[in-house]
Amino acid sequence: MLDIIVPVPICNVELAPDAISAIAQHTDVPFRIIVVVDGGVRKDFEQLEAFLSGFEHSWKLLHNNPPVGLNQTLREALDECTAKLTAIIAPEVRLMDPQWFGKIQVVFHRDPICGIVDTWPNTKSATLHPVRRAHNNPTSEGCRFAVVQTAFAKKTPPFGMNDPISYWSRF
Repeated sequence: MLDIIVPVPICNVELAPDAISAIAQHTDVPFRIIVVVDGGVRKDFEQLEAFLSGFEHSWKLLHNNPPVGLNQTLREALDECTAKLTAIIAPEVRLMDPQWFGKIQVVFHRDPICGIVDTWPNTKSATLHPVRRAHNNPTSEGCRFAVVQTAFAKKTPPFGMNDPISYWSRF
């Protein structure tokens, strides 16, 4: 089982259904989606809610009003996660590799204490492997696709204005 967090700022709410469809199409393990809309009112994300109501996989929709930012959004979503691994996939990310989870899982199997795995941005090749970064080589700010060990992410939640993926990759 895999938990997938999709943190959706209200300005990107129209991107979420396509991103979630790509996740469903290219994920070959059982998963649950946790979508967190940050900002706006319910009317602003009615289409997303309608899309999710017909979604065939398990899902949960959370909403923050007023907006609380990415770090608080992730902390709230992590409270809902129960699987060993949690993927964080922004609505602007489109998964195209049907073996993405298997490739990422290999990193965790080889290095059980690894807390986070990310990929290079805009990867075109389906053969490039995910990255387990050294603590002195964190991911660049703005990375919006990563997989974390849920227990690690819950123990080291991001706060303030830190980019969460970059913050976690420094451990």
